[in-house]
Amino acid sequence: MFKDICHSSFPIRDLARRTINVDEVVNNNLEKLIETILSFAESEDDEVRECTAKALQLVATHSKTDLPDEVVQCGINLAQDSVDTVQAAAADLIRACLNDEVAPIVIELAMTFLNGESEDSTLAAIRLIKDAIKKFPEAVNGKAAPAPILAFLALSSMSSPVVSAAAQQLLFLIAGQDEDINEDILDRFNDIDFESADVSEYEELVGEAGQDPSLGATFLAAVLHHFEEEAEKQIEELPAVKVSELDLSDKENAVEQVSYLISHLNDLNEEEEKKAMQALADVFADEAIEDKKLLLLALESIRCGKKIDIPDPTPFSLALDSETFAKNAN
Repeated sequence: MFKDICHSSFPIRDLARRTINVDEVVNNNLEKLIETILSFAESEDDEVRECTAKALQLVATHSKTDLPDEVVQCGINLAQDSVDTVQAAAADLIRACLNDEVAPIVIELAMTFLNGESEDSTLAAIRLIKDAIKKFPEAVNGKAAPAPILAFLALSSMSSPVVSAAAQQLLFLIAGQDEDINEDILDRFNDIDFESADVSEYEELVGEAGQDPSLGATFLAAVLHHFEEEAEKQIEELPAVKVSELDLSDKENAVEQVSYLISHLNDLNEEEEKKAMQALADVFADEAIEDKKLLLLALESIRCGKKIDIPDPTPFSLALDSETFAKNAN
């Protein structure tokens, strides 16, 4: 019955629009609701374990009070599950409950399934790390540790376009405004053939990056070097465009238009900058657009002169950030 209720035809975003008043149900029955849902957390059925995390995520989203520690612990336990869809749901649960006490363990936890083997769990790990770094930067331990893996995911042809795009954005966030490049580390990364390698070949670099946050810029530089070689156009060659002329429905030109605006962000007023940054997030998330190298190159052109915060994409572009109940249920 529980699995049926949490079937994939019951999207988490749509529940609040249905006849049930979710806020009322959650807040009037919070203790019993949590107790009931937690009772399914150790089910032998992996779809039920996934649904447990999804249901608790819904509760966390609508609760007016912080959830008890056992909910977060349930998320941590399920994040170590052997099933990728359970891992992904658990990561999204932890993200919904994120606080400064949980943030210090996020990197270590997410790194256990940030490997590109599963699109669902890899994207969930990236979302979790991204939120932790943005919301609790001082509490996150070893924030640059994922950088070598993110660079690998950004470059490898084994990564889907959506994974590559997500990896690029998180790597940019980790690099921040650091400028110094460690040439020795850069050479060691480049010596690994990212087309034939797997995550295990980057373990030593992960350990070193975890000890030195400034190395994020080095791994970003590795990605940018490959992108510059492969890009059909350079930022300087892009035709000028105004924010008012931006057309994201034009899939052939959207990347070039947004890249031009981002590279000229300092020339925009506050409202125009906001629109350009939202367009950047939406194009990054648009699965119909595969080649997004210019977006990262445009960001790099202004990275050291301006603090950049990439917003979340608008809902229409969230094709693979679906957070639905039991997405793979029959």
